[in-house]
Amino acid sequence: MNLRCIKIEHIDEVLNLMSAMTSDNRFEEVIEEVHEKEAKYMCEVIDIMLNKGWQEAIDSGMQQGMQKGLE
Repeated sequence: MNLRCIKIEHIDEVLNLMSAMTSDNRFEEVIEEVHEKEAKYMCEVIDIMLNKGWQEAIDSGMQQGMQKGLE
């Protein structure tokens, strides 16, 4: 059985546990978005986290590019 296909029944608790075990608060930061997107599988949660990181990187790069253009 593929573990990616197992539905997570208590997603908040799993994310809080992951945060506590890894000392990484990003798991807690996505709880609201996980509920909004109705994610039920860990692969969906990871996709949300990755997309958030990519968007932050894009925004940062654009900001740096605009700053460089003003110089």
